[in-house]
Amino acid sequence: MSYPNAPPPYDDKNPLYPPQPGGYPQPGAYPGGYPHPGVPVPPMSTVPMNLGDGGSGEEDGLRAGTWDDKSVRHTFIRKVYTIISVQLLVTVGIIAVFTFVSPVRTFVQRNVAVYYSS
Repeated sequence: MSYPNAPPPYDDKNPLYPPQPGGYPQPGAYPGGYPHPGVPVPPMSTVPMNLGDGGSGEEDGLRAGTWDDKSVRHTFIRKVYTIISVQLLVTVGIIAVFTFVSPVRTFVQRNVAVYYSS
């Protein structure tokens, strides 16, 4: 059954965009610095890297593998809530200037473009 609103089948050739003669051009080199598929790539090391100061496992007061510790999670949550609180206080301060300082309020009321742009 044929539907008038259905798209044409995929094997239908588009007369507006005929294929280029000889096919599409192939890139000469792979972008991004990737080697050609035929070039062997050296294997990566499976030895863990030592980023500490001699293997003590302490770095910035955190022991290795303590991300499951409740104190670390509570510290992270406290920092996130502190950042959000500071952002809200700055926003409230800016709103307070436009609301309670009468010269600023009248300037914004007279210049509608400032009101709409804010």
